[in-house]
Amino acid sequence: MNELTKKVFDKIDELSDKYLNVLIDACNIESKTEDKEGVDKVGAYFAAIAENMGYVIKKREFEKAGNVYSFTCNPTGKKKPISLSGHMDTVHKKGIFGYPTTKIDGDYVYGPGVNDCKGNIAVELLVMEALKSCGYDERPVKLILQSDEEVNSYLSDQKSLEFMVEEAKGSAAFLNAENIGAERKLTIGRKGITAHKITITGKKFHAGWCTKGASAIKEAAYKIIEFEKDNDNDAITFNCGIINSGTATNIVPDLCELFVEYRFKNMEQKKIADEKFKKIVETSYVEGTHAEAERISNRLPLEPDEKNKNLVNTINDICKQVGIEPFGMAETPGGADSAYPSLAGIPTVDSIGIEGSGCHTLNECARISSMAEMAKVVAAVIINFPE
Repeated sequence: MNELTKKVFDKIDELSDKYLNVLIDACNIESKTEDKEGVDKVGAYFAAIAENMGYVIKKREFEKAGNVYSFTCNPTGKKKPISLSGHMDTVHKKGIFGYPTTKIDGDYVYGPGVNDCKGNIAVELLVMEALKSCGYDERPVKLILQSDEEVNSYLSDQKSLEFMVEEAKGSAAFLNAENIGAERKLTIGRKGITAHKITITGKKFHAGWCTKGASAIKEAAYKIIEFEKDNDNDAITFNCGIINSGTATNIVPDLCELFVEYRFKNMEQKKIADEKFKKIVETSYVEGTHAEAERISNRLPLEPDEKNKNLVNTINDICKQVGIEPFGMAETPGGADSAYPSLAGIPTVDSIGIEGSGCHTLNECARISSMAEMAKVVAAVIINFPE
């Protein structure tokens, strides 16, 4: 381990309590994706830290989505930048965790966003301050904050993704700090996700003469079975998560709204899933019904290509140099913004963040001691990256 890396590691240990408090403060600001006011408060909180540190700040504002940011340390560094990323929005309804929303129990912190994903942003800010405090200035280090990741960026009409890719352009690596599990695997593959609203119309009639009607709910039932019958967790999956229909038990329903998402590992599977979706929507299983689909959102997959595998290998080589246990590689069925810098040609890995579990549940937690552990990994990569 070189002297600078050791110095930065010591500084990370010194700053860890400060950034645990940053994590707690950020998670106590509730920020469900659709709550623009809440997401913007989180962004403003992180931006105040960046301003105090003297980072270059860029901000893009949106009407419906939370505003997005990039913070750059060492903007005049001669080496290629390394970009870090995380998202400020959560899935949790306001008030569901009580107050204060964030609680500590031993080596674990519980609350909305502690591992998905505000705790990871705290780790990245910890890295940046440790590097700056130790005089590191060889390459720009950029932190890019997203605001509508949990809904496939539809609130910003994917303009938040455009901002992220634009800011990451020219980076030697893109490290997306979603949480890492206890199995210590960095993610090189995530599924793409497409979501639709299907509106089914039928014919309303009195239930006493139900055969004279055309049930929109019955048509939806046939479609759901067709969508989901061939699900394969390792390939294409369909999930019909919401149904809105019906007015009374004695009326054949003439309208049904069905919300469907499908997931795919690569663009070839996306084409297959798109064709299957179209065929099922256009097929009427109940005579007298008709369906139309409206796409709500679309997220492309992070594919486990050679550049991303090579990045994990580089990270592991650096970890061995500084005495850190290497990581495995993983593919997961969850989607993430990390697909887009990868599609833009930037070597990308995901899950290089705080260790935690229970995301999207009331048991969401993160291991406090993993903040410093993963901050050291990220810092070592920035300092010792070969490009």
